[in-house]
Amino acid sequence: MKLKMLTSYAGIDFALSPGDETDRFSDKEAKRLIEFGHAEKAPPPKKPETRQEWDDERAKLIEENERLLAEVEAGTQRVAVLDAELVHLRKLRDAIVPFAAEPSLETTAVLKAPEKRG
Repeated sequence: MKLKMLTSYAGIDFALSPGDETDRFSDKEAKRLIEFGHAEKAPPPKKPETRQEWDDERAKLIEENERLLAEVEAGTQRVAVLDAELVHLRKLRDAIVPFAAEPSLETTAVLKAPEKRG
């Protein structure tokens, strides 16, 4: 059952705001949300009636598609930047860790020196 949310509602992998329409809930859960006033049954989608309405709807969908493609491209570029940074950090770690893991000669000499009591 498709619902129109009246209140904000969030879970582990989703967040819904008032006015959002969703069909993510089972019929049992949907009825419960309606019963408690968190949602209402979503009205059926209105189909465009004229050629101009169809063209307007198509233009909106094309614009939304372009926006989403731009977001995907920006995300892909960001992932590439983060991957490069990760490679750099791993190289840095690999260069530093061996030195940090070796005990310094001074510390070793102090530990092996006989204890002096006064």
